[in-house]
Amino acid sequence: MLYRPRDKSGHLHEDALQAYLHCRLSDRLSSGILEPHPRIVFLDREPLAASNMRNDLKIQTASLDGKPLTLIIEVKWSDNAEVSTSLVEQLGKGYLLENRLTHGIYLVGWCGRGASGLESLGTALEEQARLYRQEQPKISIVPVVLDLTWMPSTGTSAVP
Repeated sequence: MLYRPRDKSGHLHEDALQAYLHCRLSDRLSSGILEPHPRIVFLDREPLAASNMRNDLKIQTASLDGKPLTLIIEVKWSDNAEVSTSLVEQLGKGYLLENRLTHGIYLVGWCGRGASGLESLGTALEEQARLYRQEQPKISIVPVVLDLTWMPSTGTSAVP
């Protein structure tokens, strides 16, 4: 599902990763993960936001004291040309700041390709998030890099 088909440029489709994450989050959020304090949770994929932009994933619920909580998740593959700038430009400035939201997750699926290695990418994104928090203290972005490297059944570690 995640690795086929690629687009014309050979890059992986972000839509497939979004759909997979939406499915898994839907499963987890509806199966009592919020126990012992169950709440109604709304999970939307690509809802319309400010400036005609679409968030990849948006989770909304209420805190224990009834205050509304919103979390935006921006999804990228590691081979995306904008992976090194989208944490700040797209998620921070575009989705969070413009919509007056405060919390986001920048989720990068590591496919074995990218401008740097898996650990280097994670470290660089954590530093970007730290610097952005200094600039915008009310905004919190957590970068997450998931190792989704394709492992063919032959036992080799080559990426298709």
